[in-house]
Amino acid sequence: MIPINILFVNRKEENIVTLKTLLKCNDIGMFFSKSSNDALKLIWEKQIAIVLVDDETPEINSFELAAILQSNPRTRDILIVFFKLLGKRNQSAVF
Repeated sequence: MIPINILFVNRKEENIVTLKTLLKCNDIGMFFSKSSNDALKLIWEKQIAIVLVDDETPEINSFELAAILQSNPRTRDILIVFFKLLGKRNQSAVF
């Protein structure tokens, strides 16, 4: 089975820690970034299949990030999912 790489983009360190704790999986490569610029670097370095991006990202907003990925032949097939962590202590997520 070819491993799937997923990139989570969220500006808050506590949200990244929560995601890392909740989403442990040996069959999936998980990468985390706090900014869209760093996310773009990871996307170019790794074979990312799915990007889950918070709607409030620093530097480049999430919609601009999606537009950049969709406009490039190398990255246009990446699935982009917008999400927002909600709730007390970020215990729930809306996709």
